[in-house]
Amino acid sequence: MTDTVWRLEPDLAVVESPGRVVVLDLTTPRTARPFVMEGSAHAIWQALDGRPTTDQLVARVAAAFGLPAADVEPDVLGFLAELESRGLVSRVPPDRSMTG
Repeated sequence: MTDTVWRLEPDLAVVESPGRVVVLDLTTPRTARPFVMEGSAHAIWQALDGRPTTDQLVARVAAAFGLPAADVEPDVLGFLAELESRGLVSRVPPDRSMTG
């Protein structure tokens, strides 16, 4: 799973302020509820910029908090699973053209 690439779903409304982000899935506007992220959740959301791999995400979050990657990895993986279950992120197939 460490080479899994992650992306934000395209149909999201995102309002970001310092230390906080609010996201709404626009594919289900009648039933969708805003999802508010602060603290480490916000840091993970920000680390999703640019379609990172799982390893890159973990490294970015670890660096943001000055912690070893092994210490943050379980929380990052758990939160990615939650974001995925809410339809806010998805896994992107690896780009085979880059592997030679």
